[in-house]
Amino acid sequence: MNRECGVTQVTSEEVADLYSGLLARGVQIWVDGGWGIDALLERQTRPHKDLDAIVALENLRVLTQFLSRRGFALEVIQPENRWAPCPEPLAAPSRSP
Repeated sequence: MNRECGVTQVTSEEVADLYSGLLARGVQIWVDGGWGIDALLERQTRPHKDLDAIVALENLRVLTQFLSRRGFALEVIQPENRWAPCPEPLAAPSRSP
């Protein structure tokens, strides 16, 4: 993915690439949200700015490495965390004392 920080649109090709790439590494991924609905309908119903997905906690390391190699970084957005393609390296958020 070749974008500046902040997602504009996620394409079906990108979703398929992420999904199949994770499955090839033994990571089961469950697609949720808008792309999950579109998968059930077998067609894209609207543009999407993100991909809602779930993986098992034991696969977090593989997921992190996989996304990092594709230019994603963890962007902390309160009250939730989101993965977004950004040039910054992955890092744990700093905690306030």
